[in-house]
Amino acid sequence: MSEFVFLYGSLMRGFESHETVDIPSRAEFAGEAHCVGTLYDLGDYPGMTLEGNGRVRGELYRAVDDGLIDDLDRFEGYYPESTDDSLYVRHLEEVVDRDLNAWVYLYNGPTDDVSVIESGNWREYQRGNG
Repeated sequence: MSEFVFLYGSLMRGFESHETVDIPSRAEFAGEAHCVGTLYDLGDYPGMTLEGNGRVRGELYRAVDDGLIDDLDRFEGYYPESTDDSLYVRHLEEVVDRDLNAWVYLYNGPTDDVSVIESGNWREYQRGNG
C-alpha cells in the first residue's frame, strides 16, 4: 500500500480539517504537488475527478501513522465495501511532478451542475483568486 497521500482541499495546511484529522502529527509534509484532473466546487470543500487534462494543485504527505488512511477514508466518506455509496473513492494516481504514485480521494458524485475551479487550486479559489 502506498504511504503517500495527495490532499487538495480542506485537509491541506491552513484549513480546519487539517488539524481536526491531526495531519501534522500523523504525516510528513513532502511538498506541494499536482495531479491530472478537474477540480469542482462542492460548497464547503472541493471534489476532484480524473476527467480532463487539467492540473489539480495540492499537497503531498507521507503517512507515518498506520491508521491515517483508514481515518481519511472515514473523513472522506469512502466505504471500500460499497463504493456506490461513497462520497469519494480512493485511487492510486500518479503525482505529476514527482516520480511516485499517491492515494487521491476522487469525487464519486455527479458533476453536471457543479462549478469547475478552473485554476485547479482550492486555496487560491477560497481566497477569491482562483
